[in-house]
Amino acid sequence: MSIAMDIKKDVGYVPILVVETFTKFEERINGDEQDAMQARWDCGKYLLEQRVGKQLPKGFLDNLCKEIGVGRSELTKRAKFAEKFPTEKEVRNAVTHFPAWREMVSKGLTDKHAIPKPKHIDLLGWRRSLKELKALRAADLKETDWKLIDAAQEQISRLYDELTRQKRVVK
Repeated sequence: MSIAMDIKKDVGYVPILVVETFTKFEERINGDEQDAMQARWDCGKYLLEQRVGKQLPKGFLDNLCKEIGVGRSELTKRAKFAEKFPTEKEVRNAVTHFPAWREMVSKGLTDKHAIPKPKHIDLLGWRRSLKELKALRAADLKETDWKLIDAAQEQISRLYDELTRQKRVVK
């Protein structure tokens, strides 16, 4: 249940804790440009948590807007942002495609512009292919070709290890 409904049953009542939390989001948005997009997403996510069922309590959004001085439309966009990209991974991917808030609103939050899912790279397949090529020791390859194969194999191994540490490679 949302904080908004836990504390008081008055129509549109916005608890002081909720107002303070949203005020902190606004400080982050207006402060650090790097943190602004994350703060908007955090704000939207928190706003979604205030819903009772699928809706905010009657009058809640209007009173919150008055309390923190942010328009209803802006808060609705933040909620849509959090709803469309529910995980931090999806948010990071979306922000790489639409790094400015204006662009996120006009393109990222519409259904017209699909955001491609991050691709998984089959580095294991590349590693196997290089090992197989080396095992064949094809007679028609020159020494420089073998050096390139060795260098490629080393780079792919490094990349694989790094992406595995970042949990971006499917094993």
